[in-house]
Amino acid sequence: MPDQNSRTVKKKTVKHKNKSRSKNRGGSNILIYSFVIFIIVAIAIISSLTVFFNANIVTVTNKSSLYTADQIIAASGLDIGDSLITSNATQAENRIEQQLPYIGKATVKKKFPSTFEITVKDVKPNRIYKANNNYALAYNDKILEITDKYDTEYAFYNIPLKEAIAGKNVSLENEVREVYDLLNNSITKSGLKNITAVSFTSAVDIKLIYDNRLLLNVGTTENLDQKLKNATSVIQSVTQKHGEFVEGTVNLKYLVDDNNESYFTLESIDRYGILPETKTQENAKDDTKNLK
Repeated sequence: MPDQNSRTVKKKTVKHKNKSRSKNRGGSNILIYSFVIFIIVAIAIISSLTVFFNANIVTVTNKSSLYTADQIIAASGLDIGDSLITSNATQAENRIEQQLPYIGKATVKKKFPSTFEITVKDVKPNRIYKANNNYALAYNDKILEITDKYDTEYAFYNIPLKEAIAGKNVSLENEVREVYDLLNNSITKSGLKNITAVSFTSAVDIKLIYDNRLLLNVGTTENLDQKLKNATSVIQSVTQKHGEFVEGTVNLKYLVDDNNESYFTLESIDRYGILPETKTQENAKDDTKNLK
């Protein structure tokens, strides 16, 4: 017959097991509750993405001189019913700028709860690139359109292009890009404002035309900043001495190492080897032939 102490131990053991089961059940309940809460939150998030904050309005807040609001909205790819949360504004901006090249900057803002707001900024050409047998009108690096006509209104870039596609930046080989970037940065630093032509086929044969009358023979990229800084002072000096219509060549090729001199030659420059011939020039040549 078991004694009193043995029965006491058994009762304590049973109580301990019951407590362990209760704790296990409590832990299981917490996991279940956590899972249910997670599901509820997930449903709420999915609902907010698919049901709430959908666009009722897609609007263009300012006018473009070249494109209608409908064209801009269509190019954005945004539409009524699109989610303001999941729609990618940056991609919409890029689509507008590429499909409508004369828009230099597009901005898409999400106005909660239900509006896409688009603003655009038009640009005008300031450069023209030689592109095989055609020309590429551009605003800085961005190609605006391909044309078969040369326009003297814009700075002419006679450089080797890899590719020219309207709506995209001019595409250059790495070596050409390096010279191109160095040259544009140096022109900006120098303060030369009236560069009418940029020409190079390699890093050792750079030529610029200033104001359609002065050929700047730069040569290599060595000491490029100093060469163009020197050119500004030479242009001022030559213009003061010979007048604002003076033509000639400023030789900057030898501004290297310790040499700080450039040379000016008063002459009719051979700029037509760089700039395309205009109809006026072609007609003048034809008239000359007829007189002979």
